[in-house]
Amino acid sequence: MIAFILMAQWLNKVFHVLFLNPEGPIDVSPQDTPNSEPEPDFAVLKKAATEYKTGNPPPQDVRLLIEISDSTLAFDLGTRANLYARAEIADYWVVDIAGRRSLVRRAPNGGSYSSVTAYTEGAALAPLAAPHAILQLAAVLPPR
Repeated sequence: MIAFILMAQWLNKVFHVLFLNPEGPIDVSPQDTPNSEPEPDFAVLKKAATEYKTGNPPPQDVRLLIEISDSTLAFDLGTRANLYARAEIADYWVVDIAGRRSLVRRAPNGGSYSSVTAYTEGAALAPLAAPHAILQLAAVLPPR
């Protein structure tokens, strides 16, 4: 999917490929880890992905999670969002392909996110881990 490739290119420019864990498993909160090993489309890590040879990256090492959602929107905004909030993942983006928008969840608190912001196709957004790095949302969406 073109959105996945375009997002990977942008993330590589901002964070470098060593810190990306595309579609790789991560650990979540202790209460969820025995039953859940999510594989987000993109996880930006604090350490090089190659340093996690004996286990999955723990949630405190995740700087940004991104899901490119074309057929899993309800799951990404519900079950996954709650799972990531319980793990206290600070910055979780869902790129809604059909809706041509991004839903950014921040400030995890008690198993949910206190801040949810919708960015439309023409908007610019930046990750908490790199506030200087501006993403023009339209640049990662497929053509109409």
